[in-house]
Amino acid sequence: MLGREISGPPLSDVPFQSVPQLIAARAAVEPARAAVRSRGPTGKWQDLSWSALDSRRRAVAAGLRSLGVQRGDVVAVLAANSAEMLIAE
Repeated sequence: MLGREISGPPLSDVPFQSVPQLIAARAAVEPARAAVRSRGPTGKWQDLSWSALDSRRRAVAAGLRSLGVQRGDVVAVLAANSAEMLIAE
């Protein structure tokens, strides 16, 4: 979680074996709930829902696949501490 704490009831348990699986599972259970809070370009706090996080994660993965990146390949990511960095991981 980036920035200030996101309030709300505790998250329910979801089974997962990797970060992408965790994001997909959480998006299936609570798609509208805030997953990440970070400062936007204007400095205001912005929430990113589990559903939006999952959609962006899938888009990044599809883009990498379209460039020929395959499972197991190593890809370097240079980014500031941000929601985008979490998506790229």
